[in-house]
Amino acid sequence: MKTTGAFLAVLAFFTWVTPLQAQKRTDKDFTKAQEAFQKKDYPLAITLLGKVIVRYPDHVAAYRLRAESFYAIKDYQSAINDYTKAIEIAPNDADLYIGRAEAYRAMGNLNAALQDLDAAILLDKQMKSKKQEEKEKLLNYRGRLNLQAGNYANALIDYQTLSEMYPNNSNYLDTTKLLFEKVEKEELAGLIELGKVTLSGSPGGVTPSADDQKTTQIRNYIKEHKFSSIEEGRSYYQQLIARTDLPKGKKTVLLSLLREKILFDVFGEHPYLEEIEAMKRLVETENWINPEGKQRYFQLINNSRYWFTGGVQRGDTYYFYKVMKSRYATNKYRMQMFAVVNNASNLVLNGEVVVDEDTTGRRVIEVPAVENKGYMWVTSKTDKLRGITTLENNNIQFESAGNLARFASSSAGLVAPQQYENCIKPQGPDLNDAIKATLNYLILEYSKMFVLR
Repeated sequence: MKTTGAFLAVLAFFTWVTPLQAQKRTDKDFTKAQEAFQKKDYPLAITLLGKVIVRYPDHVAAYRLRAESFYAIKDYQSAINDYTKAIEIAPNDADLYIGRAEAYRAMGNLNAALQDLDAAILLDKQMKSKKQEEKEKLLNYRGRLNLQAGNYANALIDYQTLSEMYPNNSNYLDTTKLLFEKVEKEELAGLIELGKVTLSGSPGGVTPSADDQKTTQIRNYIKEHKFSSIEEGRSYYQQLIARTDLPKGKKTVLLSLLREKILFDVFGEHPYLEEIEAMKRLVETENWINPEGKQRYFQLINNSRYWFTGGVQRGDTYYFYKVMKSRYATNKYRMQMFAVVNNASNLVLNGEVVVDEDTTGRRVIEVPAVENKGYMWVTSKTDKLRGITTLENNNIQFESAGNLARFASSSAGLVAPQQYENCIKPQGPDLNDAIKATLNYLILEYSKMFVLR
């Protein structure tokens, strides 16, 4: 098999090989690197992209393209390093996990590849960004790797999903039936109880049984005990794993409940930026906490009280942002915005959102203008957009301050009127909704602030 060709085929599956287009300002070295990559002059592309990254350390598209170039010359570890750096900047980009998974697979590290595919699929469920045929290929890819690794229970989950998506596909149906036979009945009962597979297609007699006394005691302990630290949770988890007096299916259920409870107890219902980042380190380094750890992490970084996302389609560019609050910041949020074209993302704004609420219930959301100066992002002290609302309703008014008009760019003809109104009207009185509406208005009316490199 020709490695480069195989990798480009995987890229084509997920439509993220196309370079950024419709750029307002183009870095010459990045453009030359794209041309070199298309000509398969990968060493030149790597050299040029290195220059881009020196100037712009947060250039997601440069890290991605250099990772693809490293992969093409079979320098898989360097490809993994670049994908990892890109993921640190853009943790919501599912396609970066897919690329790193392929590099891990090429190195023979199936477990790491599967973990990244898990992340990509979980993110896609949150973002709902892929077409059905892309979802199919991604599920089939993970299913095949699970089969190769001997993870029959996990492979069954994917192939039953595929057989339900494509009920006339005999290959998916046959593989699902085969996997039902390979997974032990006790383990299968646990998967059914957790809702990860359904009774449809399962062999006769496989149904979850009632809890015995030992299972009931453990289930109650998990529910009632508060785990004070990851160390305490890990210790009890290891004790439960070591027990041989529990039915395998019930143990599967109890371990899942335990992982969820540890995450809730240690990190809380509404974790701040610091706790979410700590959770990220946990799920990446301690696989025992997964899959519940990854599910919770990706849910939090997409829609939670102190870390949430949003975005607006403007012409051929989708502007996606993430807003994060530290437990040590009284009224400021960190905010990063990405421009996404042809599924390739690039950081175009790295700034902040400032919230001021007075005793009358008046709420002012300020987004200062930010400009990129290479190594640093410079925040304006005078040029700002304000979104003004109250705690009692979801009406909002916008006003500009300073010389914000220099970034003005009409969205007329780019966004339908009804869509425009929906974007800039908060969906409710919640603060997160008001911040999203203000950022949406910024995108629609002042997009010249966001320079695609």
